[in-house]
Amino acid sequence: MLKRFPNGSRVCFIGDSLTAQNTVQWMTVDCYKKHFPTDNIEFINCGVAGGAAWAALQYLEDDVLIHNPTHAVIGFG
Repeated sequence: MLKRFPNGSRVCFIGDSLTAQNTVQWMTVDCYKKHFPTDNIEFINCGVAGGAAWAALQYLEDDVLIHNPTHAVIGFG
């Protein structure tokens, strides 16, 4: 079951090149908009090509926290 983000959420996708290229999260965003079309949710791609889980903290502040997210979806290949 798809868990619902609260209305007004800012969701950042954090990850490597798969995230940066919208390889996976576009399916999540499309599904979410289909099931909850009236919700005001902002989805932000914060993927970093060549990124790695061990280095994510190095770019967290400049690439993610600058967007003031309420939620984060994390995925590294």
